[in-house]
Amino acid sequence: MAQGGANNASAFLIQATDMNTCDAKAEMLIRSSAQRCFDAFVNPDTIVKFWLAKTSGPLRQGATVTWHFMVPGAEHTVTVTAF
Repeated sequence: MAQGGANNASAFLIQATDMNTCDAKAEMLIRSSAQRCFDAFVNPDTIVKFWLAKTSGPLRQGATVTWHFMVPGAEHTVTVTAF
């Protein structure tokens, strides 16, 4: 198990359950309103400023969106089922 973080505002935990499985958890304290944080994740123009390299569209009910992360080749398609 590895743990870290510069202060109480951010932390990470990596735990290996066996030789082939690894679970990772990351946390960060965001000093902003819940509405502003929500808007940052659903708005493509904002999320590319801090999390993604690009996204195929906004998050909205029923949308299927492909996220392209800043790591080359890393992408994931998500479908919004509920907010």
